[in-house]
Amino acid sequence: LVKAARDEHKKALDKLRKNMEAAEAKGEAKFQKAADEYFKAKDAHYDIAERAGKLQEEHAILGQKLGADPSNETLKSQFAEATRLMEDSFSEMEAAEKVMRRADAKREKARQEMRAATAIALRKEVDAVNKEDGTQSRNRARVEEMMSSPDRIASQSLLTTDTANFAAVHAQSLEIAARPVVAQEIKAANEYALRAVNPEIHGQAMTTPISFEESVRAYARVKEYDHDADSIPGALGSLQTRGSVTRLAASDSASTHLHEMAHHIEFSTPEVRQLTADFLESRTRGEQQVEFSKKFPTHGYSEDERGSPDDFKKAFIATGHSEERAEVLAHYSGKRYGTGSTEVLTMGMELMYRDARAFAAADPEWFDLVAGITTGRILTRTRRAKKSQIPFRDS
Repeated sequence: LVKAARDEHKKALDKLRKNMEAAEAKGEAKFQKAADEYFKAKDAHYDIAERAGKLQEEHAILGQKLGADPSNETLKSQFAEATRLMEDSFSEMEAAEKVMRRADAKREKARQEMRAATAIALRKEVDAVNKEDGTQSRNRARVEEMMSSPDRIASQSLLTTDTANFAAVHAQSLEIAARPVVAQEIKAANEYALRAVNPEIHGQAMTTPISFEESVRAYARVKEYDHDADSIPGALGSLQTRGSVTRLAASDSASTHLHEMAHHIEFSTPEVRQLTADFLESRTRGEQQVEFSKKFPTHGYSEDERGSPDDFKKAFIATGHSEERAEVLAHYSGKRYGTGSTEVLTMGMELMYRDARAFAAADPEWFDLVAGITTGRILTRTRRAKKSQIPFRDS
């Protein structure tokens, strides 16, 4: 299925990868310059800190000598000079740290600009798909409104039968969502999704209500009635009537928000479920499944979590993960569920958000699946059903 989908849309997928490479290349020189400035500032700060440490040691030794011989004028003079030098060095170190922080912020801004550039390339692909189908702008304004609506922050009562604490848990979710750091991650995820994901096809998944807790392992809970088989692809339901919810911790990043959104995309679109299942089967066929709790005993996996890593690792290394972390993430990308759900779209979405160009270069087959699904490009039957205003049928 995946091969057929890629072959059918090969020209468009190849062009998308080239467009993203060109978009990011424009900002690469700026990023590299900012990175060089950061590492130069970091080295300078390290040198100053090392010198300040030595002066502090010398100051402590003189202090001990002066304590033993408090009337020694020579020691007094040496101690006073050592104090001045030490204080000057600490002031210099503080100034160097500020320079390093500014350089790091500049580097991060350049990184964000490159991410935005590749996301804009994806947005152009989304618009091209919808223009071809004549379905552009039917959902986008409504999806944008729903994504930013306070009503999207769902009560945790959706996750529990404890109705007695309805108001308290809902208030906590709202309070967490209002925190500046959390609000920033929500904003970053929304901005990226509105560029990289097609709201005319995946609008329902993009606007799934979110519930926050202080500390919880993120997950997507999906209710089938939110994705009625008789609904036209892309149809939107109100936030107030949904049972599906994304459960997140206060510390979860924009990347995690997008990961859980991808779970909803997979469930709500039959063709996506078919493609992701086929992709996982084709990539891991014949591989022995690994029990995560035994392979990674310190990561908190349960005994029933297992999967096959294929060579997913190369994409994680290409996007900047360490060898050890890439090994864990590769296994998780090949995770098996009894329900038929997968992690290939979710983990691919994280890779696309982190560094779309590096992802595309390292594993074009996986990238084409993810970008083809999020933009809608390879969802031929779903697009046909939406264009004809009829429900999508699996058969």
